[in-house]
Amino acid sequence: MAGEDKTRVKPIAEVFEHLEDRCSQSKDVATAGQVRETGLRQQKEIEEGEVRLTQAIHRQTLG
Repeated sequence: MAGEDKTRVKPIAEVFEHLEDRCSQSKDVATAGQVRETGLRQQKEIEEGEVRLTQAIHRQTLG
């Protein structure tokens, strides 16, 4: 019976090992917090770009 248990458990263990390997290789997965932080950073960059653009337009119209 012990031999049969090992035979049945081995494929399951192999699947778990495979999943663990895939998870450890998935370094490109972002957390919700990281996505939110990136969005806020991009919004700030857009706003700064809008300010610079507005200033440049203002200088052009006055110059």
